[in-house]
Amino acid sequence: MEKLFHLKENGTTVRTEIIAGLTTFMTMAYIIALNPQSAYQL
Repeated sequence: MEKLFHLKENGTTVRTEIIAGLTTFMTMAYIIALNPQSAYQL
């Protein structure tokens, strides 16, 4: 993973990126569950 995404060069780790991805996913899931109508208006 490090070689593919050059994580050290970008000052991050695999763990940080996984947590960031999960946070983004959970946030979007929450928004869609909270207000599903807004997802269809895009």
